[in-house]
Amino acid sequence: MMSSNWLGGLSQTFWNTGYMLPSGAPEYPVETFWAERFLKYPNEVISGPILKSEWSMYETRGRSSQKTVEDDRSAKLVTEGLNGYWFPFGGGASKCPGEALASCTVLASVAILITSLRIELVAPGEAAKTQSRQRTLLFGSHAFDRLVPVRVRTRI
Repeated sequence: MMSSNWLGGLSQTFWNTGYMLPSGAPEYPVETFWAERFLKYPNEVISGPILKSEWSMYETRGRSSQKTVEDDRSAKLVTEGLNGYWFPFGGGASKCPGEALASCTVLASVAILITSLRIELVAPGEAAKTQSRQRTLLFGSHAFDRLVPVRVRTRI
């Protein structure tokens, strides 16, 4: 089944929109940019990207989700549960033309970095026992069931 990413990307029943303003409107509607939407703050019920149904029990009118630098230091980036809703470069006719540039920049940077470093497995026997946890991460990488110690040195 195919669907437009616009539907998931702008779903008001899925995305956190911050506190409710005294007017009853959301502080950060889904159509507006709000970088903190993806941050989860400790002890802050109304943080994180996904709207939680239990938030309706909290009175939020007139409050603000503005954070301090100290608050931001304890925040964690959250992207779990966003499949089918979060499209960082958009899609369709209005897809960001910078996606190709960003991909090429990351690929070139990683290639330059890898060619300038010598990366060795510390314990190749233990590394061979590593299994994938079948969890896809950014850039198509996978999470593994254990740490794999490596030694990184610059090439001379």
